Amino acid sequence: MWCVVDRLTNLVRRRRLAAMVLAVLGLGSAASVFVLTNDAARSDAAAAKVVVLSYLDLMRGPKTHWERGDAADSIAGVLDDKLRLTSDGSARAFLLVQGGRLVYEWYRPAKSAFDAAIGPNKRLGTAAAAKGLVGSLLLGLALQDGVVAIDDLVSRYIPSWASDTIRSRITIRQLATHSAGVENVSFRGDEDNQGWKATYNADPEQRFSMARHTAPILFEPGTRYDYSGVGFYVLAYVLAQAFAEHGVDDIRALLQKRVFDPIEIHEDDWIVSYGTAYSEDGLRLYAIGSGASLTARAAARIGQLLVQKGMWGGRLVLSPGVVETLTTYGGTAKPARVQGEPEPLPALGWWTNGDGVWERAPRDAFVAAGTDHQIILVIPSLELVAVRIGAPLDEERWGPQYWTDLESLFVNPLIESLDTLQVQATAIDPESRAKRPAGPSRRAGG
Repeated sequence: MWCVVDRLTNLVRRRRLAAMVLAVLGLGSAASVFVLTNDAARSDAAAAKVVVLSYLDLMRGPKTHWERGDAADSIAGVLDDKLRLTSDGSARAFLLVQGGRLVYEWYRPAKSAFDAAIGPNKRLGTAAAAKGLVGSLLLGLALQDGVVAIDDLVSRYIPSWASDTIRSRITIRQLATHSAGVENVSFRGDEDNQGWKATYNADPEQRFSMARHTAPILFEPGTRYDYSGVGFYVLAYVLAQAFAEHGVDDIRALLQKRVFDPIEIHEDDWIVSYGTAYSEDGLRLYAIGSGASLTARAAARIGQLLVQKGMWGGRLVLSPGVVETLTTYGGTAKPARVQGEPEPLPALGWWTNGDGVWERAPRDAFVAAGTDHQIILVIPSLELVAVRIGAPLDEERWGPQYWTDLESLFVNPLIESLDTLQVQATAIDPESRAKRPAGPSRRAGG
C-alpha cells in the first residue's frame, strides 16, 4: 500500500501523468463531486502525499452514513438556484438533512487535479461554530450530570475571582451568552490587537491564563451583550475544573464517549482546540469555542441530535430539557442590532431566532456560526438541518454585515426553497411530513 502511495506521490510531485493517476484511482469524474483546495502551487513531497492520500480516502466512501432521500437529484436545481452554490464560488460544502434523511450533499467542483481532495470524510474548519458543535454539548453534559448549574458563579471554579469585585459576579450563563463583559480578541489582524491581545493572538498556550487573569471586564456582568471568544476560554477552564472534581480528566474523550459515539461520529471525524490539549493547574484544557474541524456529515449529525431533542436510535443522549436550555433564549442581554443588523438572540453556544428577527424563518430556528460563514442551521419544526462551509457569503465585505448576509444570502433563500423541498419530503418520509403543521404558520411568526 505505502509503496503505491509513494510512487503516486512522485508522479503528482513532478506534475506528470496526472490524468493517469486519476484514472488509476477511478476518480476521473470525482472532480465534479468533491472539493479540491485552491493552492495548486504546492509541490513538496509532503503536500503531494496529502493529495494522493486524500484521493485514496475518497475511494473508501463516507465513514459516516446517512439514509438518503430518493428525491435528492430532483431538488438539486432548486437549491443551486436559490443558494448559488455553483455560481458564486464561495461555498466549499453544503449538506441538507430533512426528516432525518440526507436530502442533498454538495461539494465545490475541483479547480485543480494537483491538490488534496475534500469529500465526506474530510474535516473542515468551523471557526466559532465550535461554540455550538462542541462547547454547547459539553456544557449540556455538565448540566445533565449535575456537574455545574447554569447560574453558578464562576468564582466557584476559579477561586481567585472571589475577591475581585467585578469578576466575582460573573456566572456560567453569562460566559456562554457573551454577557459577562470579558473583552474579546479578534483573529483577523485588527489594528487594536496590541499589548496583551498580541500575545493572546500569537500564543495559544497562554490563552486560558490570559482569559482568566489578563482580559479586562468591560462592563457590569449581565448588563450588555458583547461577543467574546475569550469568554469561552474561561468557560473551557470552568468545565475542565468542574468535571475534574467529578473524576473526569479529559472532556474531549468524554464528549466522544457520551455524545459522538452514540450518534456515530467517529474519532477521526473531528478535532477541537486546533488538535491540541493544554496543561494548566493540573487540568487537561481544550479550546471549546474555536479551533474545531468536523466533516460536514458529523456537523449535520449534531444538528439532527438536537432536532430529535437528544434522542438517537431509541437512546437518550441528552435530555430534552437540556437541549431546550442549550438552544433557546434564556433572557440574557440582547444584541444591540446596530443599523438593523439581524443578529439572533444568544442561547448557550448557539444563536436563536426566538424573537423572529429573521422574519422568514421559524422562531425555533437556531444556528452555530463561525467566521467566513461556517453555518449549521437547525429548524426543529421543519425537521431540517443545513450545513454550509466556505468563504464569506459576500466576499466583497465582512464584519458588521455578517448577520445581514447570513440571513439574506443563506437563511432566506433556503426558506424560499422549502415549498419545493417539502413536496419532495412527502415522498421521502410521509410520517415526518404528517407531524408538521400545514400552511404559512410553520414559517416565521407566532
